[in-house]
Amino acid sequence: MNFTTTLLIFSQLCIAISTTSTIRGSGIDEQQQQQLEQQLEEEQQRERELKESRIIGGTRAMDGEYPYAVSLQDEKGPYCGASLIAPDMLLTAAHCKQNKSIKAVIGRYDLRDTSVGDVVDVTAENQIRHAGYDPQTTDSDLMLIKLNRKTRATDTPYEDRVVRFGNYYISSDTPASVMGWGVTNPNGGLLPSTLMHAEVFTVSNEECAASSGFIGNFQADYTDAITPNMLCTYSYVVDL
Repeated sequence: MNFTTTLLIFSQLCIAISTTSTIRGSGIDEQQQQQLEQQLEEEQQRERELKESRIIGGTRAMDGEYPYAVSLQDEKGPYCGASLIAPDMLLTAAHCKQNKSIKAVIGRYDLRDTSVGDVVDVTAENQIRHAGYDPQTTDSDLMLIKLNRKTRATDTPYEDRVVRFGNYYISSDTPASVMGWGVTNPNGGLLPSTLMHAEVFTVSNEECAASSGFIGNFQADYTDAITPNMLCTYSYVVDL
């Protein structure tokens, strides 16, 4: 049994993926080629989102433990998570932006149970990325989402349904929790249907930048990748 330390970054998980594909010169017309290129781009984006959505080492949370947890979904299903910060406002990652309308599923612990929770539409225009977001470095990987209407999930009581922000800086070695519907194994696997969570500890950005290791079969190195706008955490994952 080996114990390995996996660094988790709240705003993103830095994984470099190189994919080479071409459909040019295949004898199809320009319109078909554009459609295929768009389909390929969407599939690659979906792959990146799934690899960035992880609750490594996580276990099943209790129903109602995180009432502010939100699942972002499109016509293909869930692809990102978010947090409810006001009755009509969510906080999520900038890399989760879609150039189309999506749905925010609020108050649903088990995503298979469509009889529970409030489903609110979100237009593409109301997915507002941080002005400083850099998709190459993933700096300022933050986005606000304005719901088309106030969610009914906050009716009772409002204060217990949204994330409450503190006014202090989180120091190193502070215990924290991460939650969501991401995969729990570093090697990937199916996404869980029920909400998962994991206990982690914060780590200084300097120590985070000096770290390296493997996330599944991918070698990760955070040299020159950590900015003051990022928050790093770590947890001990059991390798059976």
